Amino acid sequence: MTPAERQQQIDHCVFREAHDAFFVLHPTELRVVEANPAAQRLTGFRRKQLLELGLQDLFDGQTDDGLQPLISATHTTSCLLSRDGYLLVASDGRRIPVHVSISRIHTEPDPLALVIARDVSLQKQAEEQQRQWELRIQQAQKLESLGLLAGGIAHDFNNLLTAILGFADLAQRELSPEAPAYDSIRRVIEATRRAADLTGQMLAYSGRGKFQVQRLSLAESVRGMIDLLQISISKQVRLQLECADDTPWVEADVIQLRQVIMNLILNASEAIGDSEGTIAVRTGGQVWPGGLVPDCYPETNLPAGPCAVLEVTDTGCGLIAETRAKIFDPFFTTKRTGRGLGLAAVLGIVRGHNGAIQVASEPARGSTFRVFLPACPPSTGPADSPRVSPPRQGRGTILVVDDEDFVRSLAQRMLERLGFAVLTACDGREGIEIYRLHAEKIAAVLLDLTMPGCDGPETLRELRRLRRDLPVLLSSGFSEREVTERLAGQDFTGFVAKPYSLEELGQAMLKTLVP
Repeated sequence: MTPAERQQQIDHCVFREAHDAFFVLHPTELRVVEANPAAQRLTGFRRKQLLELGLQDLFDGQTDDGLQPLISATHTTSCLLSRDGYLLVASDGRRIPVHVSISRIHTEPDPLALVIARDVSLQKQAEEQQRQWELRIQQAQKLESLGLLAGGIAHDFNNLLTAILGFADLAQRELSPEAPAYDSIRRVIEATRRAADLTGQMLAYSGRGKFQVQRLSLAESVRGMIDLLQISISKQVRLQLECADDTPWVEADVIQLRQVIMNLILNASEAIGDSEGTIAVRTGGQVWPGGLVPDCYPETNLPAGPCAVLEVTDTGCGLIAETRAKIFDPFFTTKRTGRGLGLAAVLGIVRGHNGAIQVASEPARGSTFRVFLPACPPSTGPADSPRVSPPRQGRGTILVVDDEDFVRSLAQRMLERLGFAVLTACDGREGIEIYRLHAEKIAAVLLDLTMPGCDGPETLRELRRLRRDLPVLLSSGFSEREVTERLAGQDFTGFVAKPYSLEELGQAMLKTLVP
């Protein structure tokens, strides 16, 4: 066998056994003159069918986009030319992503063009999966960053509101209802409480809302709101309620859960607008698979296992993908007016309850929001309400430790009005030193959680070392649940949330002092 014959045999073997699809084309007529078995397997065409096809048939609509000039270029060069981004047409109409390589075959009387198509479907799938992972990570990082920002702003704002509400409350108590300034101060107090509600929504978005968790029935919570929901939406909208009797119970804050239900219903009503439409509200149970679930926010809060499901479906305008990606951003809105905190607060509340939200929506086809919350066994009976003794005149000395001067001053005035003597410290270190000097007369400590330097947890640990049974009332703009988690099992006696009024501080201090 001559070297030329051996090479021809090798070439023939490579042609037949190659995993990539080989198409031999006439360089000017651009029709297939030969194809290997891999080309038949990839496209689904038999060899006879392939020999009846041209370049336009194989790469429908793409031949003018660089492919035909590349083949023409094989007349003048022997180099291998390759390109990504082409779709090979299969016999069943599928478009298969391929990497194309083109070279010249030296034949007589004229050279031919060899088009090699490598199937890159798996590679494209892997790239798309990687892109989706990156988008999910970016979304999770964005939500986390915005949550930290919202929580930090709300915490600092609550310190300011504490002073505004507290001093206004004291001023109002010093005036008779007939005083000219009485009504103005009342309006200040009302506006401050509304501002406190706004910070509550921001804390809810950050997952740091004020939760008072109890076992409750999701289905009964929805049924109990039906009358309120009916009057809250447009009269053009019909409300359908389907609450399964076997809907699992959940551990949740009833007020926050009602806010989730109300916000989702109002959002659905606004999506329908002035047109006629339907909002379907359903509850039921489902086993959550765990891991990443498509179109869910946040990514990993909800562990695998049984969960309760709240589903709100509307026949409204639906959402495009770009809008759907932003609906949980604080202050994002598709309306000309409005502040857009509703869904942001919903996400925060759900995240704070270790749940998840799944969103499905398409333009002109409505939207479906599904809220998943971890299930728990039914409650055996109503929770006992804590018994609080009526307010009484305080006795003893209270040590107030807070780095904000106006909050410290307010707490001192309130406690003195309640009958206590007061010592103050501007940070944890000063508070510890003052306690050491006056330990015998200090009845309790009002301690701020967040302070520079020696913060609340560190101060609490040191005070506990000095006196194990010292009553300590913690104060924070964050929720009691987050404070409990942050202290990681440290023992504190009571908690009062900022902003607080004279009555709220008095009741909290009373419960702290009464064993």
